[in-house]
Amino acid sequence: DIFPPGYYFNPTDQQLLFFYLKNKILNIPLPQIITTTHDIIEVNIYEQSPEELFSIYENKRKKRYFFTERERKYPNGSRPNRLAGNGYWKASGTDKNFRNGDLIGYKRALVFYEGSPRNSHKTNWIMHEYELKKA
Repeated sequence: DIFPPGYYFNPTDQQLLFFYLKNKILNIPLPQIITTTHDIIEVNIYEQSPEELFSIYENKRKKRYFFTERERKYPNGSRPNRLAGNGYWKASGTDKNFRNGDLIGYKRALVFYEGSPRNSHKTNWIMHEYELKKA
């Protein structure tokens, strides 16, 4: 698995949803080059602030790709717990739906706020979350 000069991991939304995320959910291993180059890292992103994540998983690019499982805010609820490090992630804007006739998945933008939900300030950190619809 040797890549030609100029290789750059830059997947489309559809590739992230229907190849990488779907295969991850189905326990199909990622291509070796992806794991070797750490293009997608499996980590609980909610344990650190985005600044800490960028420092820990350093590379020369402005984007990082992570697999993480969302935890629920309440054990029997459906709301996700988005607390992370010294703040929290908050959904921003409208979800982008992906369809193949039927609704298959979503892309959601989230903005990081430092502080507690009652006393916080918006940062410039943005995360795009991809989710496949449950069957």
